[in-house]
Amino acid sequence: MKYSEYLNAARKHQAACEVIKNEIVSIDKGKSPHLLAKERRLLLSFYYLTGYIIECSVKYGIYKLIDFDPKASVSSLNQSGLSYGQNIKYHRFSKYADHLVCRVGGIKLIDDVNGVSPDVRELYHRWDAEVRYWYSGIDNALMEKLNQRNLFKLYDCAESVLLSVSRL
Repeated sequence: MKYSEYLNAARKHQAACEVIKNEIVSIDKGKSPHLLAKERRLLLSFYYLTGYIIECSVKYGIYKLIDFDPKASVSSLNQSGLSYGQNIKYHRFSKYADHLVCRVGGIKLIDDVNGVSPDVRELYHRWDAEVRYWYSGIDNALMEKLNQRNLFKLYDCAESVLLSVSRL
């Protein structure tokens, strides 16, 4: 895989999120049990894909900023104090976001949290690829934060991250 594919993946996840967002908005607010379950599944899928927009964007930005060979495989990274296996391979934002911030700052949500609510920041920090398996068993305090308002704000931040790195 070439690092430009991270940017393509972020855009693909953004397109999927737009479809899911429109579906969430269209759900009848009367909310029968069936619709409540549908909304929950869609919100969790939306959260999952929104996190991948951020992850793919940040990873693309790192490779771009270190002038990594655009023709080389991402897994061959071992330069500028970074290696694929130690820094990029993981899904936890804390493993690699600092590598982007030390090269370029002022990215919404990543290091610029002005105007970002604590709930949205928590959703960002709690995201992990394991979200794909979530449905039940989510602690109630977190489940309250996984609502349409917070997730749409997180998505807005993800779009901002994608826009920032695509301009590098």
